[in-house]
Amino acid sequence: MISFTGLGVVISGFFTSISTATTWPVIAFLYSGLLNIAVPSGGSKFIIEAPYIIPTPVDLGADMGLVLQAYQMSDGATNLLIPFFALPYLANFKIKFSQVVGYTVPPVLVVIAVICIYLFLRASII
Repeated sequence: MISFTGLGVVISGFFTSISTATTWPVIAFLYSGLLNIAVPSGGSKFIIEAPYIIPTPVDLGADMGLVLQAYQMSDGATNLLIPFFALPYLANFKIKFSQVVGYTVPPVLVVIAVICIYLFLRASII
């Protein structure tokens, strides 16, 4: 839908208008992390995001490698919020998901803050 309707160009233009080469990796990280909660599959999520994740750094002159690194780190960081990896443990120990998620949110918030600082500093250096 994004490719055929031209929505990717519109979204890319929006992100280009609100970003700079320094802030785009952080914005891409936060946006991609938010989308990861709705679309937890990395491959499917990239199909959705590629039409604007890729052109925006080109338009801004941002580091493409850093933006792709931000994309990957957002996937890993927010996977802790929806811990599919913990399903076998939940089943084996008869634990409910709601009992686990309280322990995953604080580390995710810390990881998100650290990654945002890293991305901003790394983009500032380049």
